[in-house]
Amino acid sequence: MPPHRGKFSPRDPARPEEGSGYVILAMGKMGAFELNYSSDIDLIVLYDENASVLAAGVEPAQFYVRLTRALVKLMQERTADGYVFRTDLRLRPDPASTQIAISVTSALNYYESTGQNWERAAMSRHARPPAILRRASPFLREARPSSGASTSTRGRGGRARDEASDGRLQGS
Repeated sequence: MPPHRGKFSPRDPARPEEGSGYVILAMGKMGAFELNYSSDIDLIVLYDENASVLAAGVEPAQFYVRLTRALVKLMQERTADGYVFRTDLRLRPDPASTQIAISVTSALNYYESTGQNWERAAMSRHARPPAILRRASPFLREARPSSGASTSTRGRGGRARDEASDGRLQGS
């Protein structure tokens, strides 16, 4: 049985995505509308724990994690016709210790407390970040990384090139 049967009650069945509280951010090439045939897709999956579209007694975290697993399985499963996309969910906040779908509140807390410059840069590359994130987070409201972020990102690349050119980066 699909993980959502009888548990999800969209406000408008003709447009279930509106007000669902389920946000899938396409990052990388897909988020920037640069996807090509061989690209995998990088997704960050969030849910609004305050969206009132789930049946009474349904735990949002568990529901959205199961829904995300089913969606990823559908996209990655190889059939006689191939597969839709290789899917990578590791760009989410703290992927080693979070579920594959996390609450918007948890994501915003992470970005505002320990978000990294590369994460801000990745979000700024996104063609249309969701309004719920732009409104709620100073970390993500910035259209481009701060000058300090740009400098530190360039600095890492410059140091890597310097180390490679003088032989310190051998075998990496």
